[in-house]
Formats: sequence, structure tokens, C-alpha cells
Amino acid sequence: MADKESIWSKLNSVTVEKDKKGQFDYVSWTDMWQEIHLHYPEIQFEFKEFDHPVHGLMDCMVYPNGTASVHSKVTIDGLTHPMWLAITDFNNRAKKDWDVVDVANTKMRCLVKNISLFGLGAHVYRGEDIADREAPTAVVKLKPKAKKEEVIEMEDIPQDAPILYEGKPWTTEFFVDSFKGTLVSDFKPTTKEGVTEMWQGAKEQFKLLSEHDSIAYDDLIKLLAKTKADLPSREITTEENKDEK
Repeated sequence: MADKESIWSKLNSVTVEKDKKGQFDYVSWTDMWQEIHLHYPEIQFEFKEFDHPVHGLMDCMVYPNGTASVHSKVTIDGLTHPMWLAITDFNNRAKKDWDVVDVANTKMRCLVKNISLFGLGAHVYRGEDIADREAPTAVVKLKPKAKKEEVIEMEDIPQDAPILYEGKPWTTEFFVDSFKGTLVSDFKPTTKEGVTEMWQGAKEQFKLLSEHDSIAYDDLIKLLAKTKADLPSREITTEENKDEK
């Protein structure tokens, strides 16, 4: 296993050409993939799949407001880096009306950005050259001396750090919606023990929920308790069901 510094030093010294789409610079994923294979042909990558409560297994994480992001992981010589990227329009604003083509394109852009964490093409993501930045620019009118609108980068404006769960972005809204969806889906628990197991499996996320939204936490705990109270302690067999009738 090579150390992080040696991989970075080797790849960061390689020059990859960048193209321009609109006002943003980017590196073609085919160029990036060809170049990385010249140095590390054993490179491995994978994209994370997410279990959506309505649509099942998906290639992207869907947020409550309809936007989405894709998540990748690249391994080079035993060293692994994760990366995620929002599905955006040509102005780098998160899209709500995305489709499978947007997902496919974003996955390849995410892969390029993921590889840049190892040094190759990292220059594209410095300062004004960031092609895949998730934060759009904001137009702010300065007072009282400003005579025209001035563009300020969102990254210069203080923002709350994202909540992470297992190293990935996590939102209270998506967790609550997903958990409630499971309680009424075909995979809902059918016994008190099943409810307990469901809670234990999401215990760490419940802890995050209590820290960031105590009201939503209390409501979800009450719903869980009510669901558990209405269920039998164990599965009722076919014979027992006949006897009751």
C-alpha cells in the first residue's frame, strides 16, 4: 500500500487539459480515466446505492425537496477516498426535475472529482476553477455605497456544516420520511420485536435526530411506541389464526 503523499506527489505533477462549459472549467472523464490508468491501472471505483422508501434501490440520494446527489468511492493502491456531488443544472444549481441522464452524467463528474482527491487534476478545483462546486454564486446589493450588484461567492458566506452519518451527508427530513415510509411499506414490522429491531438498527440516526431536531425526534418516538403497542409480541401462526376464528 502506497502512502498518500507519494500518490499525491506523483499525480499532482501530471498536467491534464481542462475544457470549459459555460463559465466553469472541467476535465473530461475519458481524459481523466485514460491518464489515471497510465499511472495506476489497478484503480477501483464504485458508486453507492440508496434504498428509497418509495422507488426502492437508486443510484442517488434523494432529498425531501426533490434534489439529489450521487456518491462514489475510489481506491488506488490500497488508499480509498469517498466523494459526493449534487445533480445540478448548467448554472450549478441543484435540480429538482432531474432524470436518468442527469444521474449518469453526474456520476462521471463525481468520479473525476473523486480522482482529483489523489492529486490528478486537482488544479481544476482550486478557487475560481472549481467546476463542480455545489454552492452557486449569490447576487448581493451592497449598501449604501454600492452602485451596482456585486457577486459574492457563497463559499465566502458562513454556512452551517453538513450533518454526516457514516461519512455521508445526512438530513433529519430524509431520515424521518424514510423511517415513516418503512412503517407503512410492505417491509413494515409485524411484531413488537420487529419494531424493537428496527429501532436498534437506526439507533445512531435517532441520536443524530435528537441532537438536531428534538421535536421531530419526540414525534417519531411516539409513533414508534404506538406502532409497537398495536402489534402482537410474536407472529401468529396459521393454526392459531384458525382457532381464533
